[in-house]
Amino acid sequence: DYRNAVKLYQDAAAFGNPDAETNLAKLYLRGKGVGRDDNRARALLEKAAAQGHEEAQRILNALSVHLTP
Repeated sequence: DYRNAVKLYQDAAAFGNPDAETNLAKLYLRGKGVGRDDNRARALLEKAAAQGHEEAQRILNALSVHLTP
């Protein structure tokens, strides 16, 4: 279930895991297991992208028009 996934991803993201940061960001973008939060999603994607995570970079590029500060 999404709530359990959120908890697991949050735990791993707290340690800087870029896969977890990206997956958690996708849940925030979709509002699955958490309230929708584009700003939180963007922050997580930026952290993952800064570590060279290609999927995070692609998502940021694709959504850059929609994610405003």
